[in-house]
Amino acid sequence: MRQTDEALAIAAQGGHQVSLDELLRRYKAVAKAKAGRPAPPGLEHDDMVQEGMIGLFKAIRDYSPATGAPFGAFADMCVERQLTTAFRSATRKKHIPLNMSVPFDYSGDGDADAALRDLAAINPLTAVIGKEELTRVQGRLTKQEATVLHRRAAGDSYRVIAEQLGISPKAVDNALQRAKGKLAE
Repeated sequence: MRQTDEALAIAAQGGHQVSLDELLRRYKAVAKAKAGRPAPPGLEHDDMVQEGMIGLFKAIRDYSPATGAPFGAFADMCVERQLTTAFRSATRKKHIPLNMSVPFDYSGDGDADAALRDLAAINPLTAVIGKEELTRVQGRLTKQEATVLHRRAAGDSYRVIAEQLGISPKAVDNALQRAKGKLAE
């Protein structure tokens, strides 16, 4: 005999793994269907499906038969709320720098196009503004500062950079501090 969703939820809350797996299997389609809406920048469809599954897991964890609501309705609401929260979080203005950031990948030839290629696909106007700003900042750095900043961003240690450029580690640190100061302006 097939157990009800409500009975499975109670058993899952008690640590019964088979019940948890069965509920996740039964309601995975709900999470996928609700995640079918277009994802905002910074989230992909798979991320939305994962958020839906998190909502489903929370529904299983928090369900109480005392409310009188069927588990299916509660799970539907929890999945929807989780997706709404993820959508709002991804579209909040505070995440714009993360979602629209461009790595400072200066090769020394002054060509900022490669660093802004992905940004241009998202928003051409921002890419033009970003390219102008990146070009302006690059123009303020000396060749040594730009090279040190690029190598450090790539993960090289002060010692490795110093050996590559034939300078002391202290000179690497000084160049990096000057570059950071110019970027902070």
